[in-house]
Amino acid sequence: MPLRAHTTLLAAGVALALVACGGHTGGTTMGTTSGGTGGTMMTTSVGGAVSSGPSTTASTGTSGCTEAWVCTSWETNGAGDAATRTCADAKKCGTTTGKPVETAALPALDVDYFKCKVEPILDRKCSLIGCHGTEAGRGLRVYARGRLRRKGEMITSPVCGGVGDGSSCTAATSCPCNGPHTAKEWRENYDSARGFQLDAMGQPIPGGMEDSSDLLAQPVVGGKAHAGIHLFAKDDAEYTEIKSWLSGSKLGMTCATGLN
Repeated sequence: MPLRAHTTLLAAGVALALVACGGHTGGTTMGTTSGGTGGTMMTTSVGGAVSSGPSTTASTGTSGCTEAWVCTSWETNGAGDAATRTCADAKKCGTTTGKPVETAALPALDVDYFKCKVEPILDRKCSLIGCHGTEAGRGLRVYARGRLRRKGEMITSPVCGGVGDGSSCTAATSCPCNGPHTAKEWRENYDSARGFQLDAMGQPIPGGMEDSSDLLAQPVVGGKAHAGIHLFAKDDAEYTEIKSWLSGSKLGMTCATGLN
């Protein structure tokens, strides 16, 4: 596809996504009770805490105030599985009754399977600026071409031969902001996504229960509230690819990512 046509399609996709996702850009859709409406996320019990996903948990503390914990994406040092995140109570109750853990070991899922089969799905379906293409309020944060880029990264493009600073590339489809993922973007997308194979308390989701991972349970048709956005039905090809990765499937070869 010619570069001009490709960038036009990306720009259109961003505009459509802002409508589809209701323009939601922050982490303020935390539910405090189940059965919420008007975009409020329903809560379910996960790992001893009430949770609407790895990014938010709600629990009533001893003061009677309902905590609403918002966590950042899991991040590693870029080499191992030891990860950290930061969780803050949006309600500022002053209690920590349901606070999620902020340190954990991420599951050692296959990185090449992620690059070749899972990342393309996240890029197409989740990386829009109004959805998970943002640094704030998301347990899942996705860097993608022509959308969110990692701040301070130098983005290169073999198509236009240019170099650009990722700090100014958000929602910019021009060269070189539309260049391939950097090594750090690959790694941080991988760490953010594999963190969803942990429950709110940082414990691995048992084998055979991958459907309960919010990487699947949030966007699936008939699943959790997910701001009303449901991207695929259970057993669709994309659902199956993500589930296979979460279950430990391996690509068995180095992924040739090309211009991804």
